[in-house]
Amino acid sequence: MNKENLECDEVRELLKIISEAPYVGICIFDDKQFFYANGVLEELIGYSFKELQNMSAPSLIDLGNYEKARYNLQRRLEGERFTTTYSGAGLKRKDGREIVVKLCIQTIRYRGKYAALASVVDITDIVEQEKRSKRLSQALEQTDDLLLITDLAGKMIFVNRTLIEKTGYSQAELIGKNTNIFKSGKHSKNFYKRLWDTLLEAKKYKNVLINRTKEGKLIYLDTIITPVLNESGTIESFVSTAKDITNELKTKKRLKKLATIDTLTKVANRYELDKKINYHLQLANRYNTSFAILMFDIDFFKNVNDTYGHYIGDVVLKKTVKLLLKNIREIDEIGRWGGEEFIIILSALGYEDALKKAEELRIIVENNLIEGKYKITTSVGVSLYQKNDTKDSIVSRADNALYKAKKRGRNCVVFE
Repeated sequence: MNKENLECDEVRELLKIISEAPYVGICIFDDKQFFYANGVLEELIGYSFKELQNMSAPSLIDLGNYEKARYNLQRRLEGERFTTTYSGAGLKRKDGREIVVKLCIQTIRYRGKYAALASVVDITDIVEQEKRSKRLSQALEQTDDLLLITDLAGKMIFVNRTLIEKTGYSQAELIGKNTNIFKSGKHSKNFYKRLWDTLLEAKKYKNVLINRTKEGKLIYLDTIITPVLNESGTIESFVSTAKDITNELKTKKRLKKLATIDTLTKVANRYELDKKINYHLQLANRYNTSFAILMFDIDFFKNVNDTYGHYIGDVVLKKTVKLLLKNIREIDEIGRWGGEEFIIILSALGYEDALKKAEELRIIVENNLIEGKYKITTSVGVSLYQKNDTKDSIVSRADNALYKAKKRGRNCVVFE
């Protein structure tokens, strides 16, 4: 037996073994026809071997660069031995559909001449999955939501671009780290316990999380954390999606402040004073305690505006409020009732102490020169909580007392 016959026997034995491998199509061809095709290839391509015998491989296989593929085939047919792998080649089926395959082509001797031996694996599903994964990855990267995926221990295995930008950390600083890197100190241990208890029961968790960026700034995140289950129903990871609502909350806080704070003096406005007085009434009714209302009015304030201008008038109002604030207790409250009138709520004080405090504040204002040159005085009306009082009744008595103080010549304290 000569060497060529031995080679052919070896090839036949090899082909027999390889052709029995599942999912791998095997074929032998030259530039004009197929010499061999196993059953797997027939199923992949839709043609029978009998049909393939009258067809050329180049007409069915798209290797991307047609000229280079033809050149390589010609080299093989001339006896040059080399192996070429093509991942992502196109294979045209009989039904017109093109599938994506991985080809491994090498040179062999077949029936006394050189030919190409190809192994063919259908990777269409893999390529499609990669495309879907790429599209999903691009979508995750482009969304404005903060996205992260963690393992069961809370270690991050994926973070998107938005999360990196919002937190200030790099991807390398986050992957493999625990999410407690974001802890702000604003949540209690019980808060996190409830979070984990919910997730480990395979339930979705929703809440606003207060996290801290790398620079130490607080960031408020409207967060949804979802457990990801495997086929057996066991949790294998967690996916967190979050919207940054920091600016939204700041805006709400500013609006709330504008709704309750006098913009000029920065103390409670009339609306907020109403709420505070009602609150003190509830406390007094429930616990049988007392409190007093002091209504201040800056004497001849119109003259200040007319003489020095409204800017100085505003300065007088602001400085007067600061002076009063400096000389009342932390439990007491002050607000602007309107114009040049202010109300001070004195908590837990009786008649004598309330009058004493009102007189003390009147004297402090009288003896203080605003900006070192503007002297003002105040008239003060005082009312004390009485059983079954309403906001209107206690304020009305303070207003009447203030009116009497003005009638007596101003710069004095009157109780009613």
